[in-house]
Amino acid sequence: METLMPIEQKMVDFNGAELMAVKATNGKIYGGVKWICDGIGLSDGQFRRQKQNISTDAVLQKGITNLRYPTSGGPQEALCIEVDYLPLWLAKISITPKMKVSNPTLTDKLVEYQLKAKDVLAKAFLDGVEFRDVMPKTFSQALRMLADKIDENEALTLTNTTLIPKAEKFDTFMTAINAQKMNDVAKSLGKGRNKFFAYLRGQGVLMRNNVPYQKYINAGYFEVKDKPILMGSIVVNKPQTFVTPKGISYLADLIKNDGK
Repeated sequence: METLMPIEQKMVDFNGAELMAVKATNGKIYGGVKWICDGIGLSDGQFRRQKQNISTDAVLQKGITNLRYPTSGGPQEALCIEVDYLPLWLAKISITPKMKVSNPTLTDKLVEYQLKAKDVLAKAFLDGVEFRDVMPKTFSQALRMLADKIDENEALTLTNTTLIPKAEKFDTFMTAINAQKMNDVAKSLGKGRNKFFAYLRGQGVLMRNNVPYQKYINAGYFEVKDKPILMGSIVVNKPQTFVTPKGISYLADLIKNDGK
């Protein structure tokens, strides 16, 4: 099995789970098999069985690869499946009558993944543009596209990056037009960064990677932007969260009402 390197790597929120989406050097988009199995709710044993099934299936094995991706602990490899093959794989996971009775939650999630997971993973990179129009053919072309995206983001650079301490001018701060960095919001609300993130994870506002759940983004409390980070020779997009004025008000009320 071929081992590929990613051009871009993203964690995608889908139904409360984090899925790994990767754009590889061959120009194709993949989903991490382990992340998908965890999202559906399959056990470790079921994951190993699915991994074996995919690797030995005459059709599915044409759409899988080992992707080497950077982590804080060094390079890791993960079995990934091309998104075009994803529906076929999931459709081959049988929903038995016993499963419907004994584990209806898993059944519902599997159906949801069969219908929507492919589009969610692809959309993480396509942003509504046709696949053939945006996919780079070479690594240098991919870096050029990334540089263009950085230029575009810099044109929208936040002009207000320093928060006025809550005790002095909180009312002025609350009317700020621009979203604020999470670290600055933590300081303004009298919280240390790590404790603030841990608190919001405990409240079900942030996921494990400190990115807000989609419902809080949809509510207008947060904005999440990709921040390109060079790890060795690989460019990885890391999500960076900003809090809107509406979100700051929400978080201040949350902490006040919780008495913490």
